Amino acid sequence: MSKKLIALTLAVAFALPFVAPAQAATVEELQALINSLNQQIAALQQQLAGLTGSSATTGTYCFTTDLKQGMTSNDVKNKQIV
Repeated sequence: MSKKLIALTLAVAFALPFVAPAQAATVEELQALINSLNQQIAALQQQLAGLTGSSATTGTYCFTTDLKQGMTSNDVKNKQIV
């Protein structure tokens, strides 16, 4: 759920400049916008890392069942990968 919220926030942040009325922008204004977006991305990545307990680029997996010898399931496959 939180990944969907972050993705939606990023989508809106990137879409807003294109929805706003067209205006001539200087290089400095565009650079300021890029810096602002980079700061927003960094803040969202920190929030995501805080929610998952890991870096935003590292995937995590939560095992939902007790694994036993002889089992075949997605949990077993993911445990083997880990």
